[in-house]
Amino acid sequence: MGVKMKQVAWNEVQNMVANSNNENNIYFITFTTSWCPDCKVMKPIVESVEEEYKEYNEIIFLEVDAEKAQLFREINNRWKILHVPTFLIMKNNKIIQRGENYYPKEILCDWVEKVLE
Repeated sequence: MGVKMKQVAWNEVQNMVANSNNENNIYFITFTTSWCPDCKVMKPIVESVEEEYKEYNEIIFLEVDAEKAQLFREINNRWKILHVPTFLIMKNNKIIQRGENYYPKEILCDWVEKVLE
């Protein structure tokens, strides 16, 4: 049985990412909406990436509803979630990698590998 991406509230994600006790963690954050067809296509792909890296305790996969978080299409913030899905890989409260819309699993795995180096 595969893993299921954890959906969390945006304020919880912000607290995790900003917490200095978590500085060795890598956060793979997927911003979605309930009505987004591309989000539904990407969800099993991201969960497959999560399954591949489940042995790496420092990598945390999270899903955030961009509308509930009031981030979707809000251009005056650091996150700039203008499209869904949007993917952010973060470490030490910095965005290391960013992408929008569709990516094959291999590309997402490449992003994770680069952060692990």
